[in-house]
Amino acid sequence: MATSDRLLSPGHFDVDRLEVAANDNDGHEPDLLFTVVEELLRCGSNELHLEQEANFCRMRHRVNGQLSESRIQRADMVDAVLTRLRLASRQQQPNECASFRISADNIDPLATIDAVYYQAAAGPCLTLTLQTPQQIPETLDQLSLAPASTNTLREQLQNTLTGAAMIVSDNAACLNDLYYALLGEDNPQSGKTISIEYQVLKRVPRVVQISPLLYADSSAMIGNAVHSTDKAYCDWQSSQSGSFYAEQLWQQNVPLVSFHLARNCGTAMRDIINCAIDRQILATRLQKVINVRQVSTLCPHCADSHQPGPLQQEWLSAMAPADQSDVYFNTLGCSRCEYTGAAGKLTLIEIADCNDAMVAAIESRSANGFQEGFSRNIQCSIALQAQSAAHAGDLSFDQYKQLLDSL
Repeated sequence: MATSDRLLSPGHFDVDRLEVAANDNDGHEPDLLFTVVEELLRCGSNELHLEQEANFCRMRHRVNGQLSESRIQRADMVDAVLTRLRLASRQQQPNECASFRISADNIDPLATIDAVYYQAAAGPCLTLTLQTPQQIPETLDQLSLAPASTNTLREQLQNTLTGAAMIVSDNAACLNDLYYALLGEDNPQSGKTISIEYQVLKRVPRVVQISPLLYADSSAMIGNAVHSTDKAYCDWQSSQSGSFYAEQLWQQNVPLVSFHLARNCGTAMRDIINCAIDRQILATRLQKVINVRQVSTLCPHCADSHQPGPLQQEWLSAMAPADQSDVYFNTLGCSRCEYTGAAGKLTLIEIADCNDAMVAAIESRSANGFQEGFSRNIQCSIALQAQSAAHAGDLSFDQYKQLLDSL
């Protein structure tokens, strides 16, 4: 019986079908990618992780809390899927770290696939995540934010922003959630906002969508945007010419919030400067810099407290000497959390006004100087927020350590 005719139980990945697609040298370029996505959806999952080994690719996905693993016998599976991602998204990105967003309109006209590619010690890795309209937040209240962050974001980005703000995260899904929450909330019926994207997932009232592919004359596009808009949002990775349009909007004094996938704010600023943006314009217009991290919160029904061991104590002494707590939490999973150990997501945000040190770093092209200036000027650090969450039982010790090590 042909693979496509077999009845497979929910949660079962059809490895044979993927094996055929992965080794079909006569197939069209997008075939392998969409076969992977179709199998991911058919088995009832919305996320797939690929890890390339020497002679095969390890695939992991979770359905109803149960983790499943499969193998595909192809030595360059991740690179092959990455090639198809680039073709589908019309992007060319560095090999060491890349983020893509492509249409999944065969699933839903407004659905997309977010993909994050990075290099690990064993080889290249790729994570594919399905985003459907039902999963995308429409307001900031639908995000689980640290205390006071919601009101702070509303004040900083919606009420008082007159120049430029940049939002940075090392997590593409986190950026995606924050992007659509802000885009949706910042659009009352009387508002005027644009999104510099190829497509907007949410049909938000009064959003003017600026798609560079539709405009042969860029000056006409900017002119239309300036006259129809009082604020703009730009996902730097999704918009091929985001840097050009951002600079044009800054010159026209249109407030712009841009989203950047990067390890930290310094790395993001280096990427911006390398786009040949006028540094004087950027230094003059930049008002706010926001760093974002997102973690899963522990299930309260199976969370258990423990005292830190010797290695954990050593790390605390080096990285968080002010943390005097002797109780932390962990979880093994239960039926209420479908054995994932997770109850939801927590988004942590730290904000800094652009100070003289950050302006000087922009003008001198110093990414490290920009990061140092940001760190000295943040209002409430992610480290302190993570510490409070760990003490309250929302984060495990490992999550707490991973967050601080990533900053």
